[in-house]
Amino acid sequence: MATRLHWSGFRWCKGRQTSGLRRSRVSDANLCDADKFYIFDIAECSKMKLLKTDRSIHSLRQLDHVIALSEGREVQDALFIATQLAIHGLTNHAMKFIEMTRQNTQNQHALSYLIWLEKICANVEAHDVWNKIHQKNNIFRQVLGFNSIYVPRRKNSQLIIVFATSYNNFGISFPLLHSMLERNSGSILYLKNPDLGMYCTGSPSLGSNIDSVGQSLKNFCRVNGFSKVSVIGFSSGGYASLFAAGCIGASSYTGFGIRTDWSPSCLCPISPSRAAPEPEDYDKNTLMNLRLNNMMERIGRAQLYYGMSDSIDSHQAENMRGLPNFEILPIAHGEHNVILSLTAENKIESALQAIT
Repeated sequence: MATRLHWSGFRWCKGRQTSGLRRSRVSDANLCDADKFYIFDIAECSKMKLLKTDRSIHSLRQLDHVIALSEGREVQDALFIATQLAIHGLTNHAMKFIEMTRQNTQNQHALSYLIWLEKICANVEAHDVWNKIHQKNNIFRQVLGFNSIYVPRRKNSQLIIVFATSYNNFGISFPLLHSMLERNSGSILYLKNPDLGMYCTGSPSLGSNIDSVGQSLKNFCRVNGFSKVSVIGFSSGGYASLFAAGCIGASSYTGFGIRTDWSPSCLCPISPSRAAPEPEDYDKNTLMNLRLNNMMERIGRAQLYYGMSDSIDSHQAENMRGLPNFEILPIAHGEHNVILSLTAENKIESALQAIT
């Protein structure tokens, strides 16, 4: 039977619930070296209605929907479905659908894109995500939800903190990402943002803005004795994750296609398809050029990957060049989703291994 726990001084303790948020432990013999993981349950927020209109936001329901569409006789948006199957790591479904799509198009751009998706599938096939997701009550299903999840490892002083994007993924799906990260020995904290934005409204149980989330994570690491903390962020999770890494004084930070400057005076354009602060967010959050923030000096080592084909990401990453602890890593021909570019080149796992 699941054990009820409460959050006390940023340490998980057995005991009575002390707030309206439900927190539960789920036993799972297949969960790496750990035998449990913890869930911060969140209330449904107003922006959850986006799930009904934006098919790119990841969830178990979205995954089931994409699979059902791929099995239909008449398929629309074939490239979208092929992409979703690939980034979820469902390689068997994806390869069958890619082949079917190839037979029904003569568009050279589409054919080249399908070849790129095939490379992604070939490089993640070994993770066997389909079978992992379909094991009942395990972490691979839970990470597709909108709850922040903490996966502890016994007698280990290392922690990896992952900031979700506004699409509830990390460029690739969280089950696929977890399959890559579970090979590390450290505990993992998957941080979610139910407002599907860039964390200006914070994250449940950790704070109501970017600043308080960073401070809460710092306290969590201190109280639980983590001597080595790695933080990773992508896209809309990038700025908040880099800010948090500075708050914590993280051992390492790895960013993929992130924003480093949200100052009002920044001349870099804002992409209409990406999360951005609202005017009122500037009153509640530290939104600035992080190059000018002294907290960046506290990070042991930082690596920023960006796709050279994306001018915004290029500008934002190069903004940090010259800081002694920052390494800027451009990816030739890469787009904003540099995670997929690295996956297609079979380099994503080495990039993730480097964080430990």
